[in-house]
Amino acid sequence: MVTDDLIRTRQAIFQQPGWLKACEMNMALQDLDTRKRNMLSDDDLRAIQAEALVIWTTKDPSGPVDEGERIASLIPNARLAVIENCGHWPQYEDAATFNRIHLDFLLGRDGEQP
Repeated sequence: MVTDDLIRTRQAIFQQPGWLKACEMNMALQDLDTRKRNMLSDDDLRAIQAEALVIWTTKDPSGPVDEGERIASLIPNARLAVIENCGHWPQYEDAATFNRIHLDFLLGRDGEQP
């Protein structure tokens, strides 16, 4: 959902010095060859030693939940959290769930409602 807060946030980002160059660099990832060169391999994921939180959503246009499950299964100490009925911006689409999942992870909670 597009809210006034989201619009203000995006406007603030777009007004920062260097934003245009950052946008160009980000959009470079739309080129498949560039994206492939910058993707983590399965071996890269297996080598991650830190605890990791993999967040995925059920309506993310960048890939199905199966991809999030695959990524989480490769990281030795990963926790997968799937947020229902959200697309690519769950921090805006369901901020309460997004924040709870992050706080649970950071505070070492098992993800159950307190």
